[in-house]
Amino acid sequence: MIEFDAFERIINDFGPPEHAKTVPPDVIELYKERIPRSMIIFWEKYGWGEYRSGYCRIADPRSFEPLLKVIFANDPEFSAEDLTVINFTAFCAMDIWSRKGYGIYIDICNSRAVAQNKIVNPATGERYGQDFLIGTSLYSQIENDGMDEYYQEASARLGRPALDEVFGFVPALQIGGDPAAENLQLFKAREYMDFLVQLEPPMLTEITAPEPGAPLGQMRDVRRLGAR
Repeated sequence: MIEFDAFERIINDFGPPEHAKTVPPDVIELYKERIPRSMIIFWEKYGWGEYRSGYCRIADPRSFEPLLKVIFANDPEFSAEDLTVINFTAFCAMDIWSRKGYGIYIDICNSRAVAQNKIVNPATGERYGQDFLIGTSLYSQIENDGMDEYYQEASARLGRPALDEVFGFVPALQIGGDPAAENLQLFKAREYMDFLVQLEPPMLTEITAPEPGAPLGQMRDVRRLGAR
């Protein structure tokens, strides 16, 4: 894949964030060595805000630091001290950036995770640039419409979630809940995500090498995140 300016494409395709708030200078200073420069520039120009009527949110990563410490407590591979939440959705999926130069995607609602630390450009055999990785992760999160019908139905019934709120299934999927739109309720984001990861720590997955019958590889469970 040829690398491109994903942040420019975000603005061209989706515009600037809705309901944007200016990122304080002290926060810029705090994170400028932890996330790629392109993300800092985006914060400086457009702030924190929402896309697709609140489905995807770019918010203050400091509020997620306690959650990361729970998810990655004593993990043998990843440290919460290296990680920054870049965005999260109304259904508890989030993109996380490691200062070691790659992203981690976690779908907390379904207890699944995948890391980019082994992804390379098949054309060159080398790792993709950090600006490309973080920008395309954000673009994909905004573009993804797999939950759009659920989001529209839940928003019509429960109201558009605030920046610190998410939709979640009742009962939770981790304890046998039915993933039907009518089972969605509105929760405070941090508290609900914390509840879910303690019910069932996310399963780290990876894509296997191509093989007969699976030319793109297959998703394989590796282990639970954290030391459990």
